[in-house]
Amino acid sequence: MTGRSMRSHSIPAGPSCHVVITDDGTSSTSTGEPPFLKSADADTGHERLLRHTATGTANAIQHCRPSRPPHYLILAILVTILINPAFGSVAVLCSLWSRQCHKHNAINDAKRWGNISKWMSIVGSAISLVVAAFLVVYYVYIDKNIVDTQEELQNN
Repeated sequence: MTGRSMRSHSIPAGPSCHVVITDDGTSSTSTGEPPFLKSADADTGHERLLRHTATGTANAIQHCRPSRPPHYLILAILVTILINPAFGSVAVLCSLWSRQCHKHNAINDAKRWGNISKWMSIVGSAISLVVAAFLVVYYVYIDKNIVDTQEELQNN
């Protein structure tokens, strides 16, 4: 440990990244490995990038890419096949648009289309469950009590 400063600065870099930059420009990630225990042979691309972008005051530019917003494609496909093809197909289209928006780095649009897909799947499932419950109640309880012919009316 010759000439290295033991003082370090912790920089929160988003929900999935945490970087510690020492005064000499080396870093430690969220794995907890101290910077002074790293050998020169274990220099990763991330280390070189942090050293390159660190300023003289031991601050670093955040290099964490934002996580991909959920697109709910699997949920939409399941709703389409198993529950409600009308709402499910619209949900599949919204999911695909969400994925396309993410590919073109339109994160807000990707989130919006993903949420629309999720809610279309939920609403389609809820409507199908309500209709199925009504049909069961109708055919089990209501249909049996309906008088169909004149003979049934006279027998009762």
